[in-house]
Amino acid sequence: MHPNRNAVDVNYEITVQQKAGGDVAFIKETHPVRYFFQPEIKSLLASLQLEILTTEEWLTGEAPGLNTFSICF
Repeated sequence: MHPNRNAVDVNYEITVQQKAGGDVAFIKETHPVRYFFQPEIKSLLASLQLEILTTEEWLTGEAPGLNTFSICF
C-alpha cells in the first residue's frame, strides 16, 4: 500500500501447466493500481453536475466496508 499516493501494488503468482508433457511455468506480476475514495469520486462527479445514486461492492451488492476491494458507484 502507498497511502500518500492512493495506490496499492497487487501481486499475482500464476502457475501454468501444459496439458501435453506437464511442463510447469511460474509467472509473477505486480500491477500498480490507483484507488479512489468516495469523497474524491463525489467531488469529481459534482464538477460534472452528476451525483452518486448508489454505492455497493462489485459483484456482491453489499455495502462497502474496510476490506472491500472493488466498489460500484
